[in-house]
Amino acid sequence: MKVADPLGVEGAYCMYFPFESHGHGQSTVMDKRKQVRRVVCLRTVVADKTGLATVQLTDLSERGCRLYLFKAFAPRQYLTLKVYPDDGTVALQIDLAKVKWSGNQMAGVQFLSLSPENMMRLARLCGDADE
Repeated sequence: MKVADPLGVEGAYCMYFPFESHGHGQSTVMDKRKQVRRVVCLRTVVADKTGLATVQLTDLSERGCRLYLFKAFAPRQYLTLKVYPDDGTVALQIDLAKVKWSGNQMAGVQFLSLSPENMMRLARLCGDADE
């Protein structure tokens, strides 16, 4: 488990759980998705019908993300996300997203609707991790 810098929320740290160890120092990604997800640690504000919550976005692709939660969300719940990149660029807004799974203080979210401008911001955020 890696622990990154605080997100500006007292007591909040990014936590990563993407690897399965096979011994001899080797790890493989357990995720069998069509799109590779970029490991990130981004402060995100989520809106649902009950109000706003701050969460951590811990991995990201152009089709969805994984959130580390401080508030429970249920599968099939619809959300709006505002993602704050750590490079000072304009926040990315996902107008409509759907919770696909939830458990262990995490949730998988599928992006359903975002503007063309936000699609471009998302593509840049999903770019090479070495940039």
